Amino acid sequence: MEPSSSPEAPPPKTLSFPAKLSLANTPTPLQKLHHVSESLGVNIWLKRDDLTGSVLSGNKIRKLEFTLAEAREQGCNALITCGGLQSNHCRATALLGAQRGFDVHLILRGDISDTNVGILLLDGNLLLDAVAGAHIETYPQQGFAKNLNQRFQDKAEALRAAGKTSFIIPTGASDDIGCWGYVSACEELSWDFQQKGIQPFG
Repeated sequence: MEPSSSPEAPPPKTLSFPAKLSLANTPTPLQKLHHVSESLGVNIWLKRDDLTGSVLSGNKIRKLEFTLAEAREQGCNALITCGGLQSNHCRATALLGAQRGFDVHLILRGDISDTNVGILLLDGNLLLDAVAGAHIETYPQQGFAKNLNQRFQDKAEALRAAGKTSFIIPTGASDDIGCWGYVSACEELSWDFQQKGIQPFG
């Protein structure tokens, strides 16, 4: 099934948004799932955020458009973030950071002894992190969350001593900056609904 086409024009902005980098292929298509809709007797639509762009595909990039813009405005040249060994957020940060000239440092949750993380055995998102040139540190899951803030600060201090200015991105870029990615997505959905004549529940 082919995805439905994107709107001819981007959705109108009704809010005053902070600075944003154009990193994703948006607006993404809104696709009707015809067979599922017929089976259930109700119209089911799918927002195709898997089409935001190549290996960066997914909705993580929506938040990072605002996060990386804020890092730039603050004059930072290094990014520090965290997640699991196969974190989609960390993969997107590593790749986008490399594209935009940031020095990316990843603090990853996982026990090295239980994963294929040898130099020649990297796989999945962890492989893409390494290919993008991200600096990777891994820690056991036990106590990871408890010690995370201190590890962020220690890494930022080490980078400061090396002449780098760091921007710390919390897990999944889920903070007051990253949330603008989904505010923007909601405006995009509102535009989709108008174009498709959809009246959502609520």
